[in-house]
Amino acid sequence: CNLSLITKIVNDIITPSFFLSVGTDVAENRNELDGTDRSQWLKKLTPDQIAVALHLQTLQNDYDKYICPLDEPLLTTASVPTLSTALSSTSSVVHPRCHFVWNMMWMYLTEEAKNSRHRQLRPNEEFPVIIELILQHSVVDKLLGRGENSIAPTNERRSLALQIVCALSGSSGLKIALPLNLIPSVICPDVVIRVFENVLCASGGIGKKKSKEGGEEHHLKKLTSQAILELADHCCEGD
Repeated sequence: CNLSLITKIVNDIITPSFFLSVGTDVAENRNELDGTDRSQWLKKLTPDQIAVALHLQTLQNDYDKYICPLDEPLLTTASVPTLSTALSSTSSVVHPRCHFVWNMMWMYLTEEAKNSRHRQLRPNEEFPVIIELILQHSVVDKLLGRGENSIAPTNERRSLALQIVCALSGSSGLKIALPLNLIPSVICPDVVIRVFENVLCASGGIGKKKSKEGGEEHHLKKLTSQAILELADHCCEGD
């Protein structure tokens, strides 16, 4: 694709109209998005904006530069805690669907491995830490309700947490193969207890016991059982 043309469209049209307030001159915002102002801008981003930014920054090369605020990486160790609220809000998109911001994030963080069917982390020293921070702030703290002032996990939040864990464990369509030292962060005690154990040990559907006759289990129990089987199969793969 013509990256120079893409960069021009991003700088002239997409950034002013989609990432900055309408009618605001981009040049005037350059000095306003430093330090705390950039943090405030990050807090206002929607999941859609995060997804588009990550996709554009995945395409970017070393020669064609985006203007502020896309001139700096959106996803960093410093920005993950700020973005976690917007990311966790995507639990409203329920299984089997998943908000496309997550797919854009995995594509941004990983690349196709040579001579393999899997994807691996791109060679960036920050990316393993970013994975750990996503799991801690978005999954454990927000979706599973372990963070300060977090709400109790709902079935929708547990479902999204499960999909994220499956993606990072290599049992999704992307076949992500993380370094072994990151697996304890993915299959951490909070995930095991609050997703796998609590769901599988529950007796019925949404906040109710399963009826004695002809009752149907909530879809999350079936999804969790399937995820465990897929995780086991992935662990047994030779490559």
